[in-house]
Amino acid sequence: DVNDDGYADMLAACPYGAVSNGMTYLLLGPLTGGGDMGTLATATFLGENYSAMAYLNELGDLNDDGFDDIAI
Repeated sequence: DVNDDGYADMLAACPYGAVSNGMTYLLLGPLTGGGDMGTLATATFLGENYSAMAYLNELGDLNDDGFDDIAI
């Protein structure tokens, strides 16, 4: 729950989400139905080349704020 609204949110990593560039999409809940990721996403993170920005890693709580952190 990225924005603390009580709904599950999702990060979707796509190695070739933008032609030859990697792309990660942030989708805020509630997640219903379907559609184009670019339209549904609240935020997008574009890699410089190939599959950059297309892999997610859960790191645990790095800054001790009580929430798990994510690296893209």
